Amino acid sequence: MSRLFSAAPFIVSLVLGILAVIFAFRLSLADDLWPVEPTGPLSFTLIGSFFASACVATLWCLYERQVGGLVGLALDYLTIFGVIAVFSFDLADGDNIITVVAAALAIGGVLFATTMLPALRSPITDLRPQPRLARLSFIGSVFWLVGVGVALLLKAKVLPWPLSDELSVISGSLFLGAAAYLGYSLLRPSWANTGGQLAAFLAYDVVLIYPLFTRLPDVDSEFRINLFVYSAVIAYSALLATYYLLVDPRTRVFGPVSPVAALPSSPPFAGGQDSSG
Repeated sequence: MSRLFSAAPFIVSLVLGILAVIFAFRLSLADDLWPVEPTGPLSFTLIGSFFASACVATLWCLYERQVGGLVGLALDYLTIFGVIAVFSFDLADGDNIITVVAAALAIGGVLFATTMLPALRSPITDLRPQPRLARLSFIGSVFWLVGVGVALLLKAKVLPWPLSDELSVISGSLFLGAAAYLGYSLLRPSWANTGGQLAAFLAYDVVLIYPLFTRLPDVDSEFRINLFVYSAVIAYSALLATYYLLVDPRTRVFGPVSPVAALPSSPPFAGGQDSSG
């Protein structure tokens, strides 16, 4: 991997990590950096969770030296950064801060998109197959993410708090970007593509799970079902990611077996391996 090739996603991940902290903890910069007025108590938390998941997924690919895994992330970034950058430029109307943020998002998306072509040519070196339970969960997640994303683009009330029309469109692009990322993993179902997505799940869940659960007793009746469903999805994905990243000896981050040794797998792993690399 060339220095330029590895530097671009590392810089992007650093920026994403900083933004995740700013929005997850709603620091004073959050109100200045975000192009639309937040609505509902968890709007900034949701934005922070997506930044955190994108940061962790990128760092995972770099840490594991799985260049091929960057393709799915590039699809994610192209979907999210592109929509938000265009939307931000439209809303800037002379506001220098918002214009700078929009430009940064556009440049970040372009920089990461440049990794797509070399990453597509890069072989998958971690040949452990995608766990069967993770694959089934990803299939369900893609349908859920697309459904929620499209509903948000149509400004439907599907999240457990109210959203402005502008924020609903932006949030919809985030969910659709995540669906594109997961969908790529289903096309190249090796652990090289799966581990980063589970790590992204866990980062997203860690940011959201406590704020969501603390709202359960006091949520308005019109959002109660949405909150229960969303909390259940978050809890399940957190358990799934924790099991495969920290518990299962074949895939855990600390001390996993070698990719070659892991090939003769048994349930919950699916048979076969990624042959597209």
